Amino acid sequence: MVSNNNAPEAVTAHKLESDLDKLLLAVPRGGKRRRAEVTLVGAGPGDPELLTIAAYRVLQEADLVIADVLVSDDIIALCRGKVVRSKKSKGSAHSAQDELNEW
Repeated sequence: MVSNNNAPEAVTAHKLESDLDKLLLAVPRGGKRRRAEVTLVGAGPGDPELLTIAAYRVLQEADLVIADVLVSDDIIALCRGKVVRSKKSKGSAHSAQDELNEW
């Protein structure tokens, strides 16, 4: 995810695969691999004050957040790790699904 001061980058299937490989294959200083986890978080209507405590915690602790363009900038600002945005937008469901299938 990018720090809160940087804008999220656009993501391509190749870039996402590369980022995920780096995260999943990273070996911390102790020499043991971390177990990868995937958590789905619903952003609701976009107001960060309406997120659950669990959702807030996940966004704060995640190494990588994949968000579509419908997730508000206020919620993206809560993420401490790298943030990538999918190309999903209103009216582009088919192309968005194609992008997800590539990942």
